[in-house]
Amino acid sequence: MLFFVLSAIFSPAFYWYGAPEGLANISSQYHFTKHMLGNLGFNKAVCRSNYIKNEDADAASLHCEVGLMSPVTYAGILPADVEYGWDIFNYGFCGDPRTTKIGNAADAAPENTEFCTDTFLDEDRLRSDFETNCEGKAECQFNFQTYVKLGVGSEDDHLRCLNENSIQGHSKVYVQYSCL
Repeated sequence: MLFFVLSAIFSPAFYWYGAPEGLANISSQYHFTKHMLGNLGFNKAVCRSNYIKNEDADAASLHCEVGLMSPVTYAGILPADVEYGWDIFNYGFCGDPRTTKIGNAADAAPENTEFCTDTFLDEDRLRSDFETNCEGKAECQFNFQTYVKLGVGSEDDHLRCLNENSIQGHSKVYVQYSCL
C-alpha cells in the first residue's frame, strides 16, 4: 500500500524527469521505461581531444549518444613533453588543468598543463563559442585548433608546450563536457 501511495506522490517527478528522454535511444519500450528511475538525472562525461598542428585542422564532430551537451567542464592543452607509459596515463588526462598535487595523484594535471593552457589556449573564446555552437545540442562541429594561440610565448615555451616533433609525441587540446 505504501508503495502505491509513494508512486502516486512521485509520479509528477517521473514525468518531469522523463522529458529529456535519457533512455530513448537505449530502450525499444521507451514509453514504459521513461518513468523508471534509470531515467532520473542522466549524465555522461565526454572528453574529446585533437592534436595541435601548425596547419589548419578540420573541425571535430562532437555529439551525445543520449541527452544534450552541457557547457564546457574543462578545457586545456596537454604539453608535448607529457610522460606516459604502461603505468602512467597522463596522455589521456581530461580534467582541470589547474589541479596540481591536490588530492589523489591520478586527479592532478600532468606537469606544465596549467602553464601551457594559460599561455597558449584562448579558453574564454573557446567556452563562449562552445556555448553558442554546441551547448544544448545533440551534436555539433567544433574546431579545437582555432583556439590555440601559436604566435605567443617564447621559443622555449613553444617547444615545451606545442612541439609536434617531440620524442614523447604531439601536444593535444582537450575539452570535457557532459551529456545531460
